Amino acid sequence: MAAARATPVQSVRLHAAAEKLLEEIGATLEPADRATCEPYLAQVALLLSEGERATAWSAGWALSVDDAIGEALVLADDFAMDAP
Repeated sequence: MAAARATPVQSVRLHAAAEKLLEEIGATLEPADRATCEPYLAQVALLLSEGERATAWSAGWALSVDDAIGEALVLADDFAMDAP
């Protein structure tokens, strides 16, 4: 959702937070889910420098679960408010 809304830093942050949580619980994204994410992550890679992506990834990895959920909920609320 963040990538679709042209918020590349937030996209990387939330993806990193999700990857961290998956690692912590010993899970991985299903191949179909990963395939869904890949085009958006490729789009984000074009919008940010390697340094910007690394900084955003580190910031996302450092987020607590509660903070990541809060950030995602704010994004979802913003998205819903912009919907027709």
